[in-house]
Amino acid sequence: RIFIQQGLSQSRILSIIEDDRGFMWFGSADGLNRYDGYATKIFRHKVNDSTSLPNNFINSMVEDQDGNIWVGTKDGAALFNPYTETFVSFRETDSAKNELGANLIASCALDSNQDLWCGTFGYGIFKIDHNTFEKQYFLYSPDDSLHLNHISKIFIDSQNHLWLGAFHDNMMISYDITKDELDRYPMEGIKASEHKQFRPNAFFEDSQHRIWVGLVDYMSTKGSLYYMESGQSVFRNYKDIIESDFASIYFDSFNSIVSITGNKEGQYWFASLLSGIFSFKFGETPVANYTVSPQKDATINFLCLGSNNILWIGTNGYGVELSVPDKSDFNLISSRINSRFPIASIRTFNEDDYNYWVGGYNGLVKISKDFEKFETVYEGSIYTLAGDMHDKNLLWAGSEGGGLLKYNKEKNLFTHVELNSGKLDDFNIKYIYIIV
Repeated sequence: RIFIQQGLSQSRILSIIEDDRGFMWFGSADGLNRYDGYATKIFRHKVNDSTSLPNNFINSMVEDQDGNIWVGTKDGAALFNPYTETFVSFRETDSAKNELGANLIASCALDSNQDLWCGTFGYGIFKIDHNTFEKQYFLYSPDDSLHLNHISKIFIDSQNHLWLGAFHDNMMISYDITKDELDRYPMEGIKASEHKQFRPNAFFEDSQHRIWVGLVDYMSTKGSLYYMESGQSVFRNYKDIIESDFASIYFDSFNSIVSITGNKEGQYWFASLLSGIFSFKFGETPVANYTVSPQKDATINFLCLGSNNILWIGTNGYGVELSVPDKSDFNLISSRINSRFPIASIRTFNEDDYNYWVGGYNGLVKISKDFEKFETVYEGSIYTLAGDMHDKNLLWAGSEGGGLLKYNKEKNLFTHVELNSGKLDDFNIKYIYIIV
């Protein structure tokens, strides 16, 4: 878990992406966070600094093909240059449009031309051209006759269709960017008279080019999971294909579905605001594999499936959590040791024949393999661990501010490593490689 104590700017996480360099980016209600696996760097708005964020409330993020990060905030969009670590802001200066919500960015996405599209809370959608940076508005109507002024979520699929987080009658709506026209797709089981109580909260396109939509029913707060097969024109309720007498009861227990993701192997995950995270393969009943933390207001906002199949979970009030979905015993250590475990943020792990060794901000801990005993053997901050290839009794540790350490397990003795140039005891050692 990554929380405020580990450097996170705020515990309410609204968006997560992983960039092409491996950094994790967390958009919060109070700043943008870049996480390198060890520490977090925070970017915030600074008064009288035009190169800072336009606003600290981050609703959405997306990375372009050049490695720049587009950020959607409550006061306009911004483009972050990772090399200069500066922002260029794109705010609506027309006061009339601004009053109607043109700067309240709810969601962002990039099309095949690398143009940025943004959904707003009140002024439809707009596009920023990636070459000229000119802004163009779409779909806004003064009387909101299209019901498209408030767009809470947008998503662009592989066919360059822009899916909109809005209903018109009982139809899902997409905007064909290439043809410049709206397309409508009926939702099975939703009556035209009911459309105003539903809103699409989440979109996902899987490896078979199915489009998945997570809905929320604002009258009952119940969530629904819909999908449309590639080449089809109707969305089906996923529960209707489950052959179980309890399918309706089970699916009706879901709360608002706020995020959907999946991998190339056909494994899917979706997050229900209050009910937790569920995993499934197509045609199977979703199984709960993560429950919301019991702390007050600790609901789920966002899922991001990163590299190495790590599932990053953005919560509302409990920071960022991560899970390894394909490891059934992922929570074994924490469930056995729980609140007694002395390390709040784990950075590194090693094991030998008898013990597990866990290092982090609060020190180095030895855990017996039956999980019955654990002991803090070093109280300084540890970045990395490596076992000695020739002597199993030795453990090498890279510390924060304490240099390179050699630990004798039998003697329970740490020694600082000295080189010809002197001690390394005032260095941060983040990586250790054993060459054989």
